[in-house]
Amino acid sequence: MRHGICGMVRSRPHNCPPTFSGGGGFTFVELLVVCLILGIISLAIYSTFASGIRIWRQVSISSRDEDVDIFLDRFGNDIRNMFAFEGLDFVGARDRVVFPTLIKSARFGTTVGQVIYKYDVSNDSFIRTQRDFTDVYRDDVGSRTHSLENVESLLFRYYFYDAQVKKYIWLGEWKDEGSLPLAVGVEIVLDDGEHTETYTKTASVYSFGKTKR
Repeated sequence: MRHGICGMVRSRPHNCPPTFSGGGGFTFVELLVVCLILGIISLAIYSTFASGIRIWRQVSISSRDEDVDIFLDRFGNDIRNMFAFEGLDFVGARDRVVFPTLIKSARFGTTVGQVIYKYDVSNDSFIRTQRDFTDVYRDDVGSRTHSLENVESLLFRYYFYDAQVKKYIWLGEWKDEGSLPLAVGVEIVLDDGEHTETYTKTASVYSFGKTKR
């Protein structure tokens, strides 16, 4: 009989669907289970990766904050140790401040010198430079000791008492040559491409008044 049950007729095998034996194929339920397991594994990998990214960002932000704190502490110490000194005038602009204070020089140890804090726009950095008397006499640039990177903007301000109006005022520039302000403030905006933060620091000048000449 030629037209019997499919699989038993040997004359037309091409009309019969393939059969599997010995458990060589997958059922629909088995495929669903495999997809579910792969989904769980993928979710676990993604969660671990996302957690690692968050930790890395937190560590980066914490490290940046520590760098800023250290730099601004150095700035505050220099401002507090500022004093009027003949030949080393105080210069206060919006993007830089220059003043006499105590420094540690490679040539003379702890001595009177000049410290310069300025905003380097070309490199987006906040720089501290110091000069001893030899550097000042030779008009050398001095030595760069500290810096902050990724600075988007920077602004200095100067606090003083205006006797004419009898008020304490913040100025954007210091124009009273031969004298010192009561305090110096700085505002820094840092942008590393992912986060933008604003930092401020105000330091009082313990020794103020006119320079004796």
